[in-house]
Amino acid sequence: MDTTEHLQLNETAIIERVLGGDTQAYGMIVKRYWKMALAIAYAKCRNSATAEDIAQDSFLKAYCHLSTLRDRSRFAGWLTKIIHQECISYHRSQKASYPIDSRNMDHFEPVFAAKSNPGLSSEQMDFVHRAIKKLPSHMQEIIIMRFVGGLPLKQIAEQIETKYGTVRVWLHRAYKLLKEELAPILEEVQS
Repeated sequence: MDTTEHLQLNETAIIERVLGGDTQAYGMIVKRYWKMALAIAYAKCRNSATAEDIAQDSFLKAYCHLSTLRDRSRFAGWLTKIIHQECISYHRSQKASYPIDSRNMDHFEPVFAAKSNPGLSSEQMDFVHRAIKKLPSHMQEIIIMRFVGGLPLKQIAEQIETKYGTVRVWLHRAYKLLKEELAPILEEVQS
């Protein structure tokens, strides 16, 4: 399958192909949502290796239960719920051996996003990640879906089953909060 066919197939058509026995078509879904899945998992567990494991497990679980997805056009939202559940399971399994405190940023490691922002130092990337972490969780998710997953606002609204206008407002508020929070780094980068 060439790239143009890949782009022309919508999510529903790809899922129907997978359910029809074309297991290789699932790779298109994974490719489309891998960065988003990885970013959401990382936002919840703060460890790159664990985030990759959670993303892989989430895609596997989604594949195994794909026939239960009622609205085939909402795969990303469904996958997001699976990722959240996998993160909860991970935290529960780690609770006895390692206390998880999402507010503790002492062990914050630079994430894969640094590769896509080569102009920022690791300290600046840490600053950006801490700013995003300060956002309410629904805004964090929208920022991740928009800028890591590359989803348009309309699709984000559909995936999280929220009105388009509400998503626009949340994104606008997230921009405003981030702009205030990131002002020092913006000055540093621009000078």
